[in-house]
Order: sequence, then structure tokens, then C-alpha cells
Amino acid sequence: MRAQFHAAISKARSENIRHIVFYMWDRVARNSTDTEFLEDLIREGEIVLHIASGGNVLHANSDDSDFFMLDINIAQAKQENRTRRRKTIDGMEQRCRNGWYPSKVPSFYWNEPVTDDGRILKRGSIVRGPTEEGRRLVRREMELHLQGFSLDCIRERCLSEGLVPAKQIASYHRSSVDHHLKQEFYAAIPIPHDGFKSQFVWRGTWYEAKHEPVYSAEDWSRLQASFGVPTTHRSNLKYDGLFAQGPLSLRCANDSCQCKITYAPKVKPKSGIEYKYYRCADGKRIHKSGNQAQINVREEDILAQLGTALDQITLTTDIAEAIARGLNETHRAAMAAKARSAELYRAEARA
Repeated sequence: MRAQFHAAISKARSENIRHIVFYMWDRVARNSTDTEFLEDLIREGEIVLHIASGGNVLHANSDDSDFFMLDINIAQAKQENRTRRRKTIDGMEQRCRNGWYPSKVPSFYWNEPVTDDGRILKRGSIVRGPTEEGRRLVRREMELHLQGFSLDCIRERCLSEGLVPAKQIASYHRSSVDHHLKQEFYAAIPIPHDGFKSQFVWRGTWYEAKHEPVYSAEDWSRLQASFGVPTTHRSNLKYDGLFAQGPLSLRCANDSCQCKITYAPKVKPKSGIEYKYYRCADGKRIHKSGNQAQINVREEDILAQLGTALDQITLTTDIAEAIARGLNETHRAAMAAKARSAELYRAEARA
């Protein structure tokens, strides 16, 4: 399903545009689902299909042979699409074997066009990088991780040290740190040879690469061995919320989930204003597997709901007196226990 294709058809229908023009048959559709969708619209009279290159027109009163011609052309377009896909993948795999990442490179690297005596060639590029600021950030993340810092602590330390590029501060999360630490693309190979000195994984296959690494082979080995080791420096950020721990801690209302509600504050980079939010930890992946959007609830909204619930609670005189008696008895018992402890301490001191 092509999202932009269906969006364009939906917009035309909403604006009562019946005549839809495509330049060639292979621009119409490349799968049977889209073809059947268009045929239904044509036969119902909602649209009229035009093929500019061949002068073909399909409308509600078209003969079945015309729709048969549509099927043939779409089948041919589908086969051509298969061929293009296979050739594209073959070309990308060859680029991998040559030591260059074939698609969008990870953070802090970029693709640079190949030149011939100062002239940029139409095809081909090499991977450049990393940037100096990217190298400093990733290596600092590695150092802190090996010292036992948690992902949250690493993030906070790198932000406080000003190592995160300004344009990435808003999207720099603990998941960013985790991704950097586990990125094979940043690692060197143990024995460089013939220009190959780094590595990457593409479509599940490992390749030797020619770009400059961030981690040495020894660094990468140490990182691999450190994963799964308990951290010694943890952030208290997720426990700072009023409803993050203790008697006021909350759990997800979904009966299948029931995971803990996590404190997840958001800070605007420019103003520095902090907004206190809470969300489900989704440890069982109930919401993610159900394609449910993450819901962030403000602390003020939780307090408002709690206040409304408390306002609806009423106590009779008998219940209030019973609570008061219970509190008084607890207080007297605590004072008596304290007095006994003091007396025992004095007796031991005299002995």
C-alpha cells in the first residue's frame, strides 16, 4: 500500500475531482490490491482513469476488455518493479562488499560524492566521518559506561559537559546512548587490511568496511563484555516524581498490563522549563504490540483527579472517632516502646 498514492486519491475524491490522470501504466499501481481498489472506484463511477502516454481512458461503462488491459499492464509493471528491486539490492550488496555502507549512514558520518580530478561523478559515494564532536561524545559515553554509569547517568553527564551537539539535544535520550554503545558501525576490525579497517551490518550480514572507526577493536571487545554487568552509578531521575515511588506510586489501568507508571519529565531546551509527565513503563509490551500511542499524563492532571476523588469521600462521626482512637493507641504504644528502650539502655550503662 502506497500511502501518498492513497492520500492523493482520497484528496481528489474529497474535492469532487473525478478525472485522474497518470502518465504511464506503471504509475497507476504495482500490486493487485491497489488495482482492485481503483477498479472498484472506476466501476462505481467515482473516478475516470486516464493514461496520458497511450491515450487510454477507463470509466464506469468501459468494456471488460479494457479492464483486462489494465490487469495486463499492472502485472507487467509489477514484474518490472521486482526486477528493479533485485538490481537495486544487488548493487547495494556489491557496495557493501566494496566496504561502503549502502544507505543512510549512522550519526556523525556522511556520504560524500566520488570525484574525478575535481569533477563530481554521477554515481558513487564514500563514507566520511566521524565529526570531531561526534567522536568526543561517543567515546565519552563509552568511558562512562565502562566506569559503571547507567544510561540515564551517561545522558545527564554528557549534557552537563556540553558534549551533545546543539541540534541533537532535543532528541538525545537514553536510547541514543544505548544505540551508540551497541553500534557495530563505530567499531574497528582486529586486523586492518587492504583499506578495510571498520565494520557494519546490513540486512543481517556482517561486512568489513573502509570508513574511519570510533572504537578500537580492543574498545569494542571491552564494550561487548560489559553489557549485562550491573551498573554502579544510577540516576535517581525516574524516582523524583511525586507518584513514582512509595505509597503514591501508580500502575497502568490496563488489566493486561499493570506495569509501573514511570516519571518521565520533559525539558524545553531553549527555556529550560520542566514539565512533569508520567507514562506506563510498558514492560510487557502490551501497548507497543497493540500499536497504541504512548500516553503522557501531566502531574497536575493526576493531582486534579486525586483531589476530585478525595472531595467525594465523607466520614461519619463514628468512623472519625474510631480512626482517632486507633491513632492515639498507636501513638501511646510507640511512646511506651521508646520508654522501654531508654530504660534498657540506662540499665546497661549502669552495669
